[in-house]
Amino acid sequence: MTAGPAVTVVIAYDHPLFRFGLKAALDGHENITVVGEAADGEQLLSVVEHTRPDVVLTDLAMPNLNGTEAVGELTSRHPGIGVMVLTMHDDDVHLREAIQAGARGYLLKDSGSDAIIDAILTVHRGQLIFDRGVAQHLRTATSGSTTRRAFPILTDRELEI
Repeated sequence: MTAGPAVTVVIAYDHPLFRFGLKAALDGHENITVVGEAADGEQLLSVVEHTRPDVVLTDLAMPNLNGTEAVGELTSRHPGIGVMVLTMHDDDVHLREAIQAGARGYLLKDSGSDAIIDAILTVHRGQLIFDRGVAQHLRTATSGSTTRRAFPILTDRELEI
């Protein structure tokens, strides 16, 4: 399935083996090219400055500058870059912080490579995507009237879904 030029991606994780495996999975896809890697939040900001990827795939728990802070910096400096979180944190606090920082996607690390690839392509198109379990958190959270303020990035349709 060829869909034009490859989507360029930077991967940011402090665990080298996880980064290696993720890169190997993404390199196998014809429409995705990994253009950089980072082991911490500060390095991520530097790599993005040099590579200007379409999408950043990052963890939240990283040294020097945590993932949430890095997401906020990236979306502030480079609003056109789609940022997707891939993490083990499935709680409301991390989810809310990532969304408020500007993340367009939030998947859990146990997601399969097909789901991660689909999420990268979705984020690249400017759409939001959340792991099924995370989406349940959103549905539960959006049942109250104060939640719209907690997730201002979401449209009415996205909240409905």
